[in-house]
Amino acid sequence: MRLIEATKIFISSRGDSNIRTHNERNFEMKPSVLIVDDETVICRGLSRLLKDDYITYTAYNAIEALDILKQNENIDVILCDIQMPGMNGIELIEKIRTENKDLYILVITAAATPITVCDAMKKGANYYIRKPFDIKHLETTLKKAVSISKGYTLQDTAINNILF
Repeated sequence: MRLIEATKIFISSRGDSNIRTHNERNFEMKPSVLIVDDETVICRGLSRLLKDDYITYTAYNAIEALDILKQNENIDVILCDIQMPGMNGIELIEKIRTENKDLYILVITAAATPITVCDAMKKGANYYIRKPFDIKHLETTLKKAVSISKGYTLQDTAINNILF
C-alpha cells in the first residue's frame, strides 16, 4: 500500500498530471502479488525477489491482507502462508473466497501435510508450494498463476512472457 501511494502519482515539473513517466507506464503494466506471511524475512525476501517483474504488497497477518485487498482491486495473485497467528491461512482463503471467487491463491507453507493441503484446496487455494521452495519453481508457478488470473490464452501467455 505504501509503495502504491508513493509511486502511483507522477506529476511533471510543469504540473501536468496527464504526462506519464516511463516508470509509471511500467508500474501499471506489471502484474500484482500480495505476499501474506507472518515471517518478516519471507515477506521482505519475496518482495525483493519479485520487485522487478511484479508490483508487490506485503501483509504480516490475515487482517492486514484483507485490508490490502479491500483497498486494491488490482491484485492478481496471493502468496499465502498457512500457519499464522490469529486468523490462519486457511481461514483467510475461506474469507477471501466469500468475496472473490476468481483471485488466484498460491499457498506457500512448511506445514504441507496432506490434510492441510486438502483443507486449503477445499477452501479455495489454487495451488501450493512447500517451504523451503525452489526460487525457479516459484517464479514459474507465479507466471502461470498470473496468466490464469488474467485469463490469458496460450498465445497471450507467449506475448506476456515477452512483455514482462
